Amino acid sequence: MKKTFFAFIAIIVIGSCCMYGKTNALTNFSVSDQADSKNKEELIITLLTPQIENAVKHYYGYDRRYEIGDSHAEILKRGDGQNSNIFKIRLKIDTFEGPHNDYYTEFLTFTVSPNEIVLNEYQHSEFVPNAK
Repeated sequence: MKKTFFAFIAIIVIGSCCMYGKTNALTNFSVSDQADSKNKEELIITLLTPQIENAVKHYYGYDRRYEIGDSHAEILKRGDGQNSNIFKIRLKIDTFEGPHNDYYTEFLTFTVSPNEIVLNEYQHSEFVPNAK
């Protein structure tokens, strides 16, 4: 019975994909420049998540949470010539424990290249709302 149900669901999914052709949903929606900028910030933070979590854990000695959507990323510098794929990036994240408890602001600066990501600086401060 379960196999039949899953086969039926698979047929519906495959059939609906074929009915709508090979359209890419991302090509059909547009975002404002401001939304696009925030998306890029969140993409940078998402890709740096393992390094961010390691840095925070190293500082505190244990894991702390943070919200990607409330964090900020800024590209400070991009290399020239052969080093054009090397970026210096500054992040601002607000770490916390539990719901709305023990907020602190962390500023992290990374050098990002195709081969490695290096934490250059970690600054801890009291909570700084709305800072970038």
